[in-house]
Amino acid sequence: METFRECDRLNTFYYHLQITRDPYFVEGMGELISKHHYDVNLINLKITLANDINYSDDNLTFLPYFTYIWTTLLSGENPLGEYFDRSIVRTFDNVKRVKSALWNVVFMIYLKHLAPEHIRTSRDWSFVMRDAAWQLETLPVGTNQSII
Repeated sequence: METFRECDRLNTFYYHLQITRDPYFVEGMGELISKHHYDVNLINLKITLANDINYSDDNLTFLPYFTYIWTTLLSGENPLGEYFDRSIVRTFDNVKRVKSALWNVVFMIYLKHLAPEHIRTSRDWSFVMRDAAWQLETLPVGTNQSII
């Protein structure tokens, strides 16, 4: 699905922008947002096929989410702001029932370090770390599961 690749591209550009400060990546990221609406596409993840349970696509979404969070924390800049907030909360709401350790840990990092106060206090998020621990304790070592 194209929006997952778009999420990955946008976060890749942002990562390179933060590491290199090269104007090429500033222009590229600006074009992805202004011309191709990648910021809005972040919000649309899991909407067009909300019942799609292809966990590899979800992994491909949460890894760029982590890259974005990490580089945002390093730089102190959050150019996607509300778009990123809407995207990660909506995506997490759609996949939280799986209790993936990876997704829960990435979301916990978001809640702790990047989420605005109104998101942190909007509901009880205490289950996030508990669900991550549950999955790590439940799956036997050596089990090949795509939801890890």
